[in-house]
Amino acid sequence: MAALNWTIAIILMVASLLGMVYFKVETDKLKEKFATDYVCPKDSLSDEFKEMTYIDQSKDEEERAGLLHCYCSAYLSKDTQGIFNVNFKEYTEDGKPEDPLFCYSWLKNQAV
Repeated sequence: MAALNWTIAIILMVASLLGMVYFKVETDKLKEKFATDYVCPKDSLSDEFKEMTYIDQSKDEEERAGLLHCYCSAYLSKDTQGIFNVNFKEYTEDGKPEDPLFCYSWLKNQAV
């Protein structure tokens, strides 16, 4: 009985070690894929930067510079409740908020 317990314990330890190695490799792949050299400016909440963020977010995913992170994280530092209602309607063609709200989606992705 003791041998069975030790065997199970060793199998679990080896599986845990292999799992840690596997997830470390996957984490490194994701970091490489989503890494950006862009440094957020100090005026990330300016109207000019907000427009640049909207234009950047409107591009294909592979072509984005990651400005949304700068804008939304700066806004989150300023107003934690208002982040759910941030819209870029002044830059849309019809003057209506985009769907989904960019910063709201960004915040959900940060939480995952």
